[in-house]
Amino acid sequence: MQLVRMMQGGEVVRMSKRTGKSLTLSDLLDEIPVDAARFFFNSRAAETQMEFDLDLAIKQDSDNPLYYVQYAHARICSVLKNAQESGIALPDTGKTDLSVLTGADERQLIKQVALLPEEIVQSAVSRDPSRLNKYAVALAQQFHHFYNACRIKDAEPAVRDARLTLCLAAKQTIENVLKLIGVDAPESCNSHTLNRTALFTRGDPHEKISEKNSGTGDDGGNDDRLRRCDHAGRTERNVV
Repeated sequence: MQLVRMMQGGEVVRMSKRTGKSLTLSDLLDEIPVDAARFFFNSRAAETQMEFDLDLAIKQDSDNPLYYVQYAHARICSVLKNAQESGIALPDTGKTDLSVLTGADERQLIKQVALLPEEIVQSAVSRDPSRLNKYAVALAQQFHHFYNACRIKDAEPAVRDARLTLCLAAKQTIENVLKLIGVDAPESCNSHTLNRTALFTRGDPHEKISEKNSGTGDDGGNDDRLRRCDHAGRTERNVV
């Protein structure tokens, strides 16, 4: 067991049992979503000093690793939904010809998806579950590269179906790794505003997701709606 160093505005938030100035887990969950608490507390190896950045935990941009991963999942859901709304049936993944996926970004995403079983094993062997956090961020990053480089809906049918299959695989893998960490994988994002109480002073979150104004347009132009993920379960108290 160790004390957690709380950071805000680049400075340590001073705590003192003698003066009664301390922050309980219940206090923390009044300030941040449960998903953020679970993800951030799992982000460091047990032998390292834990620093909890309160500002980062509520940021809704690419600086926040949890937001970045959840954003990737919501984007995939939007791509799949837009394809279906355009009259494109999602492919039978067991019958899709994946040999047409020859691009570098496609291959890298396939490799990243395939790494999850080994990451789970290594996390258990090394007793370091924070490996799963790092894997989730790397997978989200690789999907964003793929999304920006590869058209899906307007591609030739065989390539389109293969890319949709890859999207389905990436979506399921993100769901799986987030479930292992105990975090939700939102299917959509909205303009949900995080609660701000008087306990801490915060500025407005910056929107720095670099992909939000780029990409292939396969999410149906929903990037504006995808910018803010609704972190589910912020009133929930059990974070174990």
